[in-house]
Amino acid sequence: MTTNAVDRFEQRTGRGERCERLERLDEDIIALLMRRQELAEELAGELPVPPGPRATDPAFTGAVRDITSRYRERLGGGGELVARAVLVLCHPGERTA
Repeated sequence: MTTNAVDRFEQRTGRGERCERLERLDEDIIALLMRRQELAEELAGELPVPPGPRATDPAFTGAVRDITSRYRERLGGGGELVARAVLVLCHPGERTA
């Protein structure tokens, strides 16, 4: 299909507009995750360092469980995966570029 045919198809079906809406939504999600990262970094300076590995810290594991449960309840089965990705992306530790 040529570009003009694609443009006409998108105009006729409204698909182009819906794709643009999805792209804007993706940008909103990315902006929210960046805000969450900033807040996590700010809070990291205020929170005490755990005495041992976080996996053995009951408060930390409880917080992770609460967050993943909330995402799973609202987003279904894939919500836990999304929650874990958010936790990794927004961890105040070192970032890899």
